[in-house]
Amino acid sequence: MRVQTGNRLVVTVAAATAAVVVSGCGTSSSGSGGGGGAAAGGADGEGYACGADEVTIGGLWAQSGPQAAYGEWFAAGTEMAVEDINDAGGIGGETQLRLQVEDTRALPEPAVVAFQGMVSDGIQYVLSSFSSQTLALAPIAANEEVVLINGGAQSDALGEQGPFLFNTIPLLRNESVALAEKLREDGVGSAAIIYTSDDGGEAARENFEEAFTEQGGQITGVESAEFGGTDFRSQLTKLRATDPEVLVLGAFGQDSDNIISQVREIGWDVPLANTSWVAIPAVLANPAAEGLRLTTIPFEPGEDFQQEYEQKYGEAPESAFIGNYYDGVMIFAEAFEQVCESGAETVSGAALADAMREIGTFDSVYGSELTFEEGTASRPIELAVIEGGAVQPAE
Repeated sequence: MRVQTGNRLVVTVAAATAAVVVSGCGTSSSGSGGGGGAAAGGADGEGYACGADEVTIGGLWAQSGPQAAYGEWFAAGTEMAVEDINDAGGIGGETQLRLQVEDTRALPEPAVVAFQGMVSDGIQYVLSSFSSQTLALAPIAANEEVVLINGGAQSDALGEQGPFLFNTIPLLRNESVALAEKLREDGVGSAAIIYTSDDGGEAARENFEEAFTEQGGQITGVESAEFGGTDFRSQLTKLRATDPEVLVLGAFGQDSDNIISQVREIGWDVPLANTSWVAIPAVLANPAAEGLRLTTIPFEPGEDFQQEYEQKYGEAPESAFIGNYYDGVMIFAEAFEQVCESGAETVSGAALADAMREIGTFDSVYGSELTFEEGTASRPIELAVIEGGAVQPAE
C-alpha cells in the first residue's frame, strides 16, 4: 500500500515488523525496529550483524522529474522482493529486510549526496540506476567498499568500474550491436542518429554507429541533444535533410517520447529505432511511436509472480526492469545468508561482493538463471516492434 505524505512516499510491507520507507531526495526515514546505523548495519558502521532482527538496503532512482516512469518500475521490483523475503520469515528465517529509497531525479549530484548519507548510516548494499548517476557513485562505492547494484543503466563504462559494482542488466553495447545487425539484415542501408549528451546517450550513439558501419551501413548524419531537453526540432530538421532510411534514437524516457513526437510534428515519416529503454508507458501510448523497432530483453516471470504483481499494482509486469531490481534484492539475501553461514558475525560490503562472485549464478525471476560475467549479467536479447500501444515480437 502506498500512502503519500507531503514529499515522502511511505511503502508499508506486509510483514509482522517490516516497513519499507521511500523518502524524497535529501530525506531519510527509518522503519520499525530501529533506525540509522544500528538498523542499517552494525553500530560501528562496518557491517550488518548476522542474526539481526532487521537490516537496511538502499535504493537510488528517480521518483520525480522526466525519468520517474523508470523509477516506478525499479521501486515495484524492489518492493516486491522485500515483501516476499519478509513474508517468508526474513533472511535465514530471522532477519527482516528494510528498504530506504532516495529520489535522485536521475541526476548525479543528488545521487552522490544521498549515497554518502546511506554509507554514513552503515548501509552496505545500494541499488542504483541511470548511467551518469551510477558512474558517479561507482568510485565512492569502491572506496567505501559498499556493493552497488545497477539494474537500469547500460553505459558500457559500467562494466569497468571495479569489484563493487554489479549490473543485473546487459550493457548497452549488447543491445546497440543487436539493433544494428538486425537493421542490416532487414536491408536497411543508411541511418541517422540523434542522441542525448549523457553517458547512456553517448554510448548508444558510439556503439550503434560502429556496429552499423562495420556491417556495411552508412551513417548519414549525427546530432547531439540536451539530456532532459524539450525542443529537438532543429537537430531533427538537419537529420531529415540527410535522407536516412531509419532514424536511431540514443535517448530514453521523456527525451525519447519528445523526440518521437517532434519527428512526426515536422512531417517526417522516417522509420524509428531504439533499444529497450524506450518502452516506457508514455512512448507506448504515443501514436507517433507506432512501428518503432527496438531491442528487448525477454522477461517471462512465472505465473505466481505475475499474479502477485497484478494484485499489488493492478497491471501486468511487462518491463524487464522490474525483474532486474527484484533479482538485485534476492541476490543480497542469498549473499548475506552465505556470509553468515560461513561463521562470520558481521556482513560487510566486501564480504557481500566476495560472496556474490563465489556464488556466481543465481536464480532469476526472469524464469531463467542470472550469471555474472565480470560483474555484468548475461541475458538474451531479441528484436521487437511497437504496435497498437504494445511491444510485439518482430516478424
